[in-house]
Amino acid sequence: MWLDETINHYELSHEVGKGGFATVYEGRRKVDGLRIACKKIDRKKLEQANIHHHPSYGNRRHVLPSLRSTVMFERLKAEITIHHQVKHRNIVELLNYFDDDKYVYLILELCSHGDLEHYLKEKKTLCESETQTIVKQVVDGLVYLHNHGIIHRDIKLSNLLLTETFEVKIADFGLAKKIPLTREQNNETICGTPNFISPEIANRIPHGFATDIWSLGILIATLLTGQSPFDTDTVHGTLSKVTHEKYELPTTFSEEAQHLVNSTLRKLAESRPNIIEIRDHPFFSKDFSRSSQSNNYKFALWGPAVDRSHDSGFAENIGQQRSTLSTESNSTSISKGAYSTHLYS
Repeated sequence: MWLDETINHYELSHEVGKGGFATVYEGRRKVDGLRIACKKIDRKKLEQANIHHHPSYGNRRHVLPSLRSTVMFERLKAEITIHHQVKHRNIVELLNYFDDDKYVYLILELCSHGDLEHYLKEKKTLCESETQTIVKQVVDGLVYLHNHGIIHRDIKLSNLLLTETFEVKIADFGLAKKIPLTREQNNETICGTPNFISPEIANRIPHGFATDIWSLGILIATLLTGQSPFDTDTVHGTLSKVTHEKYELPTTFSEEAQHLVNSTLRKLAESRPNIIEIRDHPFFSKDFSRSSQSNNYKFALWGPAVDRSHDSGFAENIGQQRSTLSTESNSTSISKGAYSTHLYS
């Protein structure tokens, strides 16, 4: 239940992030001193948003201001509605929201160690042990979301935040969509970040939970190598690699890591494992406790390994997996302007 609050119930200290429509501040709740993050969204900027870049409107440049305002606020309302419904240890909690004449305020759980994007820039690459620990938490959060019929659609480094104890939490529900579990493939909206979006989104075809699985595979490969396997200098080049070409994984990847990434980056969405199958993959039960990989990083190791060699034919198939995956040729006519993170970030 929402508390009856205004911004006067909080004391904001310093800016910790800024986007086109919002600024995020660290602060505290006056009544009990709880440390929070406050996402302060500028209403005027939302109303003035030039939404001809919004994928739902293609290249329509002349949209009535009232319609423009309605569209943007409906998106914000949808974000708040979905985020308010989710409660999980690996999802940033939306504590409250309210507004005034100038701003909409989202009061969020504070994640004081920033995001994985900055963490990876500092570390350059991560070992498999640390990647296992981080990604397992993301998977646990996605299991919860998918079980509740929610696609996140924007899993990427900057949307994965780190708490004071380096627990990983999924953030930013601006592109999230709730869909009926019985009718998964019913979204055709262009959304997301080029390096992390799936082929089905790039090609404007219906997509569902499998698009989060693709982004998860990109996340794993990026943590282990320091860059996205489809990264180029341009949005068009990146999308071309996603829909047309090959990616390569280093031969230094373990068999488990290669199998996991290759299975998540299958071109056909229906060929990818679901989030429960990902959770049970042998990569996440591999024991790194006696490995040199387990030293010198900030995330706590998970428990002992479990023998899953009999699961899903993994032992038979893993040797047949190649570290290079060829995707089918499939053209895309998406322009660079259509791809950006959600408009009020």
